[in-house]
Amino acid sequence: MSLKSKAEVMDADHIQRAITRIAHEIVERNKGTDGLVVVGIQTRGVPLGRRLIENISRFEGVELSMGELDITLYRDDLQTIGYHPIVGKTDLPFD
Repeated sequence: MSLKSKAEVMDADHIQRAITRIAHEIVERNKGTDGLVVVGIQTRGVPLGRRLIENISRFEGVELSMGELDITLYRDDLQTIGYHPIVGKTDLPFD
């Protein structure tokens, strides 16, 4: 038996439902989509941000702006990454 119980494992359907709930929560807490942008932290936060935008666009009927932020030089484990960490791009195409 695995260390994780069945209740702790998320399959694709569970993940999609969680992302949908998060997207609804974001819109609710923002009181709509006015002024709302999504910024994904490189690397795994970018695909998550895109999925959130897709969900919000689908149920709100709006197009949101997406930005990407690289925090490599600000990580608390920078020493373990190596002497020459690879810094990715930061792209914030909005004010």
